[in-house]
Amino acid sequence: PAKSKKPPAKNGGGKMQPAAASRQPRNWYDGKSKADAILFFIDAYRLRVEDQYTQCAAPRGLYGGDRQEAVHDFAQFLKEAKRAPQVLPPWWNEGEVKRISKQHIFYAVEASDIREDPKYGHAGLIALRTLADRVEGPLDAGFGFDDDDDDDDDDGFGGFGGGNPMRAMMMQQMMMAMGMDPAQAAMAGMMGFDDFDDEEEEEEFYETSSDDGDPTQMRPQGGGGTVEVLDSSDDEPAPPKRPAAKAPAKAPAAKAAPAKAPAPAGQKSKHASGKR
Repeated sequence: PAKSKKPPAKNGGGKMQPAAASRQPRNWYDGKSKADAILFFIDAYRLRVEDQYTQCAAPRGLYGGDRQEAVHDFAQFLKEAKRAPQVLPPWWNEGEVKRISKQHIFYAVEASDIREDPKYGHAGLIALRTLADRVEGPLDAGFGFDDDDDDDDDDGFGGFGGGNPMRAMMMQQMMMAMGMDPAQAAMAGMMGFDDFDDEEEEEEFYETSSDDGDPTQMRPQGGGGTVEVLDSSDDEPAPPKRPAAKAPAKAPAAKAAPAKAPAPAGQKSKHASGKR
């Protein structure tokens, strides 16, 4: 009699594993070299600075003032990343990250730059924003850092946390109506008038904001939309600033009334003849 054949074992007799689940990285740094992971983290910070400016009218870091503020702001971002659970890889070297960051955090980046970068694309844009959300929380949760409980620490500058978006926007519009630069007006909207330590500091702030002109010029560079600042002075170049909002176009002047047709030959107009 013929022997019964056993059905062949599937997958070598083992349990089937979903292919997608086995290939999906568990952490944002999985599958990246250390250098690429550090640059990814820095770009997440740069994009957060841009998003906070464009979506919340809240300049910080590079857009908030000088290069030193950018250094302090990134140091605070690092501090928040260390506090967040399971964000940083075990091999993380903070000193190396700070050193590399100084080659990037003084240059602006826009969402369109990230989206058009071959190494990121639209998926990378979402991944960078997701990492920034894990570090600081979503943008609609506030205006960023609230470092009041750590005043002695020089890694960050407080004053941005817990802001009221509506109040800040109203303050910004009022300052712009008074002739203040849009970036300075946004800063004043976040800070409010009560945040100045004394009258001298308040006078210095308004004197700075009333200066006319900007000696720096910006031009796009290759490599992901970075911006180089050109300064005619011999000092260290100032950080790039967002371009000021353009004034609304004026309405075209009313056209002159069409000329009247000349009177037929041999016929005088009523006005010329004095008749009505």
